[in-house]
Amino acid sequence: MSKWLNTIQKRLTITIGTCFITLIMSIAAYLMYENISKTIPFQENLTRQLVQSQADQITSWVQQRFGEMDALAHQIYYEKMSEQQSLDMLSNYLKHKEGIYESFGIVDVEGQVTLTSGHNFSITHRPYYNKIEETGGTVLMSQFLHSNSNQEHIVTILYRLPASIQTDGKQLEYLSAAVSISKLRELANELRVYGETGQLLDKNGVNEVEEEVLKKEWKGSSQEVVFTVPIQETPGWKLHFTVEKQRLYGGMYKMLQGIIWIGIVIGIILVLLLISLSTSIVKPLRILKSDMKRTGEGERNVQSTVVMREDEIGQLGRGFQDMLTKLYHMEHEKRKLELQMLQEQIKPHFVYNTLDTIQWTAAEYGADEVVDLVQALATYFRIGLGKGDEFVSLQHELEHVESYLLIQRVRYKRIAAVTVEYDEQLLDLMLPRFTLQPLVENSIYHGIKPTKQTADIRISAYYKDGIAVIEVANNGVLLKQDRMNSINHALASASGRTNETGFGLYSVNRRIEVAFGSEYGLRVEERDGWFCNQVTIPLKKGEAEDAK
Repeated sequence: MSKWLNTIQKRLTITIGTCFITLIMSIAAYLMYENISKTIPFQENLTRQLVQSQADQITSWVQQRFGEMDALAHQIYYEKMSEQQSLDMLSNYLKHKEGIYESFGIVDVEGQVTLTSGHNFSITHRPYYNKIEETGGTVLMSQFLHSNSNQEHIVTILYRLPASIQTDGKQLEYLSAAVSISKLRELANELRVYGETGQLLDKNGVNEVEEEVLKKEWKGSSQEVVFTVPIQETPGWKLHFTVEKQRLYGGMYKMLQGIIWIGIVIGIILVLLLISLSTSIVKPLRILKSDMKRTGEGERNVQSTVVMREDEIGQLGRGFQDMLTKLYHMEHEKRKLELQMLQEQIKPHFVYNTLDTIQWTAAEYGADEVVDLVQALATYFRIGLGKGDEFVSLQHELEHVESYLLIQRVRYKRIAAVTVEYDEQLLDLMLPRFTLQPLVENSIYHGIKPTKQTADIRISAYYKDGIAVIEVANNGVLLKQDRMNSINHALASASGRTNETGFGLYSVNRRIEVAFGSEYGLRVEERDGWFCNQVTIPLKKGEAEDAK
């Protein structure tokens, strides 16, 4: 896969193609969001309103039955009808309401029902009778019941008479009516949306079809949306409507599918155009690549053939040709510099040999102090120049500083004492060459030399929070806080060397930043009467584990 992506043509095709696909997906996601946040709630709310409207019609039908029961009950009460007179009156009324009422009946205080058909039975065990007795309500409609007479589903309405009527040795208490739910079902089924119809349910369900609908509602379905609205005046009744999501959101899905197909077609056309465009770009680049390869193999008379183009590739070819010209010139200069470097290498050997001669001559005359100084100077040159390595160990730097201090303490008697403290585990720490010597020199010339008293120098190296800290401090002349702030600001800025830092401090700080990053480097501070130059350098993984 990585080799396949090594060509600009393929990467260009993939990149732009990916951007296009991302654009199409973003548009689709936005449209989906708009539909989910606006269109879908609107459709669901509209459907819910339709279900609510149909539920209100059913409620109105039920209230109409309650009104009829109220009129019949008051007629029986005010005319002081006997049980038989009441049944005869109800029988006549039943003929006019055929298809709505199945039967009427009179209920006495003992819970015995006498129907217009002449049947007589007790309802004391019926939940609806017990409920109206407990609550003392005026009217109550039962849940769906199964009629033994015609094997249909009915509901019973109990309506309390305005007052009990004592007649024929009975105390009449309620007017009852058996109502067919076929009309209610018809009202529920009039709700026809998306090819689905409503279902009228009570809390128990009434038949296999409606029980299956209840199961869907209770268990839920990821492919369906369920709308349920309670029927007023009849607790436990509800109008139930289930519709498949595909039908409810079909328009939205078709629109998204259309967008996707259009995106695919445009994407194919775009890929073909990209292949054509990238070929016109990549072909001259391959020619330029071939020219570079010939140059890398040592050919020195390469003339790029793309320099005649006027576009960016032609500019690149001309830049490559100019680079070759400069390269040939640099190679010639390099040969001259190598010869000069061979000549310059003779000078350090001459310095060492001369110092060795002075040392032996001074020893012959018994000038021991001169011998020590010459030996220290020779050591200083030997360690300082070394092999020309850019990085040296902390131990190497400390030895170099000791040679330097040996010479300076002879010259400056005001250097009272030099203290060197370090963690031995940090001796192998690698840092840029000439890190400590400029700091020590700065301490002597700006801290000790201006004072009229003796002063000390303290060098310490330790680790703190996973980094190495090296400090060169003196208790000579202290700088004012404003001056130290100016120095630290100059060291932290990227403007380069300033008058505040001088070359020594700037060189140390800049080389550490280049080597390890801008979070490391040099800063100055005053601590307990000592002017401190503090250097921070990162510990390598192995050094950090050893330092813990």
